[in-house]
This record gives sequence, structure tokens and C-alpha cells, in this order.
Amino acid sequence: MPYKDPEIQRAAKRESARMRRAGECGTQRRPTLPELDALRLESARTALLLLNEQVRAVLGLHVDKPCEIMGKAKTIAYLLSVGMKILGAAQSEMQFDTFEGRFKEFLYQEPPCQE
Repeated sequence: MPYKDPEIQRAAKRESARMRRAGECGTQRRPTLPELDALRLESARTALLLLNEQVRAVLGLHVDKPCEIMGKAKTIAYLLSVGMKILGAAQSEMQFDTFEGRFKEFLYQEPPCQE
């Protein structure tokens, strides 16, 4: 970020380095809202429903030639692999959010008093 005054630039760099060493981030991340978690789950569910419709459409196609049957099978396998990736990504994101929340609670809890 350019600064006109070199002294202000040095101060900003110094503060940024201090925050980086302390393990703080420059911008505070807002806590996730329950509505956002539901939206993520809903969007994954919507994507899976769309894939379900596509698989049903491919299964409903009438094919006679062996090469068309193989193409149909490959298309279904591809759609299922995309669905598995969607499920895996949604599950990983939920696990990461849970871990991040617990880690932040651990970081910000007050240490026990030592006498």
C-alpha cells in the first residue's frame, strides 16, 4: 500500500510485522452466522439434487449401440464423482469451521491463575 509520507509507511510496516509475529491477522474475521452454515448446506444439497436430475436424465436415455452404453456409463460415473467431490468439500468445510471455532476458543480463553 503506497504512502506519501515514508514515516507513516515505516510505521505501517512495523505494525504489520508485529502483528504477523504475534500470530494475529490484520483484519478480524467475523464469526460465521448459523444462516451461512444452513446456506452452505442448502447449496450443497441443491447441487446434489441437480446432479440427481442429470443422472436420471442420462439413465432415461435409450441407447442401442455398445459404444453409446459405454458413453452413458462414463457420463454417470463422472456425474457421481462430481457429487462425491461436492459432499467431500462440504464436509471438509464444516469440519474446518468447527476446528477453527474450537481453536479460537482455546486461544482466547483466559489462562489459569498461577500462584
